[in-house]
Amino acid sequence: MIKKLLFSAMICAVCANAEVVNGVIAVVDNEPITGYELAKVQKLTGASPQAAMEILIGQKLQQSEIKRRGIAVNDAEIDARLKAIADQNKLSLDQLKTAVQKQGINYDDFKANIRHTLLEEKLYGSIFADVQHRTTPENVKKFYSQNSSLFTTFDSITLTRYIAKSQAPLDKIRANPKLRPSDVYVMKGTLKANQMDEGLKYIVTNVEQGKFSPIIPTRNGYEMFYVNDKKGLHTLDFDSVQDKAIEGYVTSERKKAVTEFNDRLRSNANIRIIERPQAKAQGAKTASTMCLTTAARAATPP
Repeated sequence: MIKKLLFSAMICAVCANAEVVNGVIAVVDNEPITGYELAKVQKLTGASPQAAMEILIGQKLQQSEIKRRGIAVNDAEIDARLKAIADQNKLSLDQLKTAVQKQGINYDDFKANIRHTLLEEKLYGSIFADVQHRTTPENVKKFYSQNSSLFTTFDSITLTRYIAKSQAPLDKIRANPKLRPSDVYVMKGTLKANQMDEGLKYIVTNVEQGKFSPIIPTRNGYEMFYVNDKKGLHTLDFDSVQDKAIEGYVTSERKKAVTEFNDRLRSNANIRIIERPQAKAQGAKTASTMCLTTAARAATPP
């Protein structure tokens, strides 16, 4: 009898959990979003449920528009992009695969990301072409003047570094810098520019004093930097940073254009958020009742 009770309880737990995980929590242009997808995004990004939902809505809108326009990517295009990446890094395709796997990335997932990138490029192709047409010397110089901090070097910098397993606590610190969550490791120090890693230097050069860097995914979690102070500031002249200014202008304008495009998609989309907390609770209650009934039956002698 005890074995029957335990078995019934196990079946109950599995069924109740499956209902919650697999349940549809939103519908975007007839494309469902499930609890499983939400949990997966949260695990990958460390985002809050609300932020993870926004990510998924954006993905579904993009997928719906790609499908509506009949945009596709074939294997030859993926292979060509992989070869271009390998050539850029002076690697063979086999060496590229090994390098990707050494970083703890599944090669099939890497190829899937390449496919997604190519689909995005085709979707946003006309937008990017328009940005290219607007990339004139006048607009680039205006960008340079309005974003002088991007072209300013320093002799030394004082940074506060924040490290966490997930993104959520770092988001909280960005909103309230006085917070010190117990699950965030914090360190502060001063570095000379000529002794800094080039990657770190690139990140913090583009961050103004008194501001946070973007949150950066790492192999072991997430981190960000707060710029406390910069000493020995020097703004580089336009001619010496013209290529960087062009790159910065194009990146900025593309980001704005994509945001505007996605906002238009969202305004015209049919998005239905299914408010299910109470429904889930009721479902769990019903499931529990069913389980108790089943357990009671199992406990009753035949």
